[in-house]
Amino acid sequence: MTGKERIQRILRREPVDRIGLYEHFWPDTEKAWADTLRGQSFEDCFGLDIQESWPLNLVIDLDFCASGSSGNRRNHHLSGWQRGDHAAA
Repeated sequence: MTGKERIQRILRREPVDRIGLYEHFWPDTEKAWADTLRGQSFEDCFGLDIQESWPLNLVIDLDFCASGSSGNRRNHHLSGWQRGDHAAA
């Protein structure tokens, strides 16, 4: 059974041959083990079933505003009191 098959079966609550394995390694650990692994991935070396990936852009856009919203775009996240709306009332 491959790691992908194992995890899919676990998520469907079907029987598997063993528990799915995942481990996170600090970047310093990866660097220290690079020579020992000789190009082999941590997943292959340790028999892990889940590979870590970071497909997201983790940079924050402070000026982001969801389409369709109106008003002061720069302060759209602030409450009425923080924007000063209470003074107009």
